[in-house]
Amino acid sequence: MGTSVEILRNHGFPAGIISALKADGVTELLEHQVEAVLRFELLGQEDLLVSLPTSAGKTLIGELAGVGAALLGGRAVFSVPLKAIAREKFETFHGRYGDYGLRIRLATGEFSEHLEDLRRGRFDIAVIIHEKFKHVLLQDPGFLGRINVAIIDELQGVSEPSRGPSLEFLLAALKTSSPRVRRVGLVGVLAPHDPLVADFDGRVLTARQRPIDLRQGIVLTDPELVSTGMAEYGLELPDCHGNTGPHFLSIYRSHNSGLVETEYLPMGEVAGGEASHLLSLARGLADRGESVLVFLPSRREAEQAATILADSSPGQSDGTLDIEDETLGYCLQHGVAFHHADLSPRQRSLVEEAFRNGSVSVLCCTSTLAMGVNLPAANVLIHPFVWNSNGTSAELAPLPETIVRNMAGRAGRLGLGTGEARALLVADSQREWDLYRRLYWTTLIPPTPSPPSGW
Repeated sequence: MGTSVEILRNHGFPAGIISALKADGVTELLEHQVEAVLRFELLGQEDLLVSLPTSAGKTLIGELAGVGAALLGGRAVFSVPLKAIAREKFETFHGRYGDYGLRIRLATGEFSEHLEDLRRGRFDIAVIIHEKFKHVLLQDPGFLGRINVAIIDELQGVSEPSRGPSLEFLLAALKTSSPRVRRVGLVGVLAPHDPLVADFDGRVLTARQRPIDLRQGIVLTDPELVSTGMAEYGLELPDCHGNTGPHFLSIYRSHNSGLVETEYLPMGEVAGGEASHLLSLARGLADRGESVLVFLPSRREAEQAATILADSSPGQSDGTLDIEDETLGYCLQHGVAFHHADLSPRQRSLVEEAFRNGSVSVLCCTSTLAMGVNLPAANVLIHPFVWNSNGTSAELAPLPETIVRNMAGRAGRLGLGTGEARALLVADSQREWDLYRRLYWTTLIPPTPSPPSGW
């Protein structure tokens, strides 16, 4: 059971933030949110790195630090990796805190109407993407003198070639600013010796346990591979629990308990196409009433997969949708959708709301959704490859581990009403079984037996 948000009154938080949270349905704080308030002086001056697994509450910790400072007369910047996340956060803040007199501004690559307000300090809260924040600082180094706290989200991107340089620049600029701007970094679970820990002088709020347990598994589609995998771990086949239909076997490790176990997962009927085992699994899970995110390498493949699943849908909803995309409209009528950067803002909003309210059970998407857009699912299925182009041709290459773990983090968020969630890769061969454990689910690699004494 959580702790009432009323505890914030005793630790310097203005009444406005408490009233706004309660009006939006946030009446309790989770364990680590309370820890941030009590142990780390969330309205203080020192830097703080929040390293928590999905659903443990790090987003609200950052919100309390930034909005709290703004309501007390300071200015806060929320820096996020993607424009879709920036737009969602801006709309959340505007709806939650707009009535309390806060000037909330947005700056992304496609939205620059508020940039002049940022330059002149006419804001209390600014939501901005990392690259735009860097651009603002390069153009106007004095901007740092107009803010008090910066909340930097998805800091695990610091290890990525595309986003790493911008994040490193921001962290260094903020750390060396005068007067000092407080940094609050938000990141998933880190290793104890990660360089970010030292950069934040060891002030790290961290935990490993997830409120919703996550089964990180690999689905084996070949009977011979099933036999090999079972023997490798000394496992037994799971109970069918009365399910006699077609099924796949998953070997998974529980995030919270660390145990390696097996389970049967339903195999649904699909019309065929690329990654058919992945789509068959998505169809089977959806047919038993579970929500599914399917991550695919490209926008084209996301649309193709959604169409295949729509073609295989057991039923069709009534009515038509005026969304200026015939394929998307067809998929939505069959309880399926796709999500990528080519959708218009209106189309993205419609798709996201349909997935949240359950009228869409399977959402086929690209990596955009891996970076924090609030679309949790009971199941996340990952095709862990990306198209790399050398200018004359393209080839599939494995995704970086950080991106795959971000994708897995969409599974099992609070409010889904389930006791556990799944993040699954599908292996059709011994090569994929070995590759996925080596690159991604490293905790599934069996320990090497110790040699006999005397060797």
